[in-house]
Formats: sequence, C-alpha cells, structure tokens
Amino acid sequence: MSRKSPPKEHGLAVAWYRKDGDIFMLVGTESVYSSHKAIPDIKDSKEKVSAIVASLPAKARYVGRNFDKASRMFKSYTIQRVTADSKKGFPKGGMTGQDKGDVKNTAKREFQEEVGFELNKGKLVAQGKHGGSHIFTYEVTAEEKDGIERAIKKMEEDRKGELFDVKFLKATDIEKELAQYNATSRTAFNHVLSVVAPKGEVAAEGAKYVPLHKRGKSGGADTRRKQLRKRAKHQTRNKVWRS
Repeated sequence: MSRKSPPKEHGLAVAWYRKDGDIFMLVGTESVYSSHKAIPDIKDSKEKVSAIVASLPAKARYVGRNFDKASRMFKSYTIQRVTADSKKGFPKGGMTGQDKGDVKNTAKREFQEEVGFELNKGKLVAQGKHGGSHIFTYEVTAEEKDGIERAIKKMEEDRKGELFDVKFLKATDIEKELAQYNATSRTAFNHVLSVVAPKGEVAAEGAKYVPLHKRGKSGGADTRRKQLRKRAKHQTRNKVWRS
C-alpha cells in the first residue's frame, strides 16, 4: 500500500503600509504560459529580441527556453501573458527543498521571485493558516517601499516574475474588486485587515474587520454607535410602556 505524500505547504506575504489613515497592500495579476514557440531565425541576438517583443500582445512577456550551449542562444521561447481568466492576488507559492521546511522561507522566497525584492525575514509576522496558505504580514518602511517599487520596475524590464501590474493599492480599492482575486488572496485580505486596520479609512469594530457592504456611510464605528442608540431607544420605549 503506497502512502500519499503530505500536501505541500504554501506561503503568502502581504506587504503593507499605512498612509494618512489608509491601508495600502502590494498586489499583482497572475499570468499564464502558452506553448513553446520557435525563435525567429535572425543571427543578431538584439534583433531576435526586438522581433519577439514586437510580436507580443499587450500585457505579455517572453521567457527563454531550450538554451543551446553551443551557440549560447535560446532556440525557443514561451509567452507569459495576462488573460481574461487571470486572477489578482498577493505573492504566494508552494514550499520547495530550498526552503528547508520553513514556510516563512517559502513566503520570503516567493515574494522575491515575483516582486524582485528580498524581505527581512525577521519582520515577517505569522498570521496563521487561512485559505490553504500560511499568511505573513510585512509592514514596509518608506525606504523599503521605494526599494520594492524599483525592484518591480527592474523585473518588468528584465521580463521576470509571474505577476503583472504589481503595485501598492489602497485596501478600499482592492475590496471593490475582491471578486477578481484568487480565493486564497480574498481570505488573506479579510484576515489581514482584521489585524492591521483598527483605524483609518478601512473601518473596524474593535479587532473585527467590517466589510464595506456592512458599513454605514461614515464607517464601522459610526454604525456601531447607531446600533447602540437604536437599542437604547427601544429599551426606553419598553420601560415607558411597562410603567
């Protein structure tokens, strides 16, 4: 009787910061890969690259494959692109041997591979396992934010990473499009806000995050106050009626 191998652990890192009371989080759009394509038969390597890039659709990049050691040239390439089915989400991925069984290493490595920036492992805060992934939060400093944005730009220039449109977005803007995010990232988003957003534009009642559709126009705190006033008014009416 063969034993099934244990499921692979997954790590997800949410890089975030607060500015003027708003919460910002780093997200991107997932990509898919198409079948291998033959590289144009052009001797000059720069002209080959130019020909490939010129043939690419919007929001696409190529990834070199089938490297020929003799000519030191790629013989084929793969298109990496965004499709109508692509989901948005946080940098995440499964554990590999290089993570040495530490899921925090997984989250750190995946973030670097997809964003191009190496997080300080000591600053990753474990938030438990939610939606199939171990979630970690990482509060970025202003200096780290600048470094991340430089890394994103370089990743785009070098045609690397598995995410497109990587950027910091306001939490309220993310929430408006949450249906477009993958299931794990939706779970992570709601959990992270319950931890990091006790104040600011993203409202919360105590430690519990209040989704937009359940808030009053002025936020969760005002909604709670209205509920308390309504309850007090109801109790007063009952008291008068009973007397």
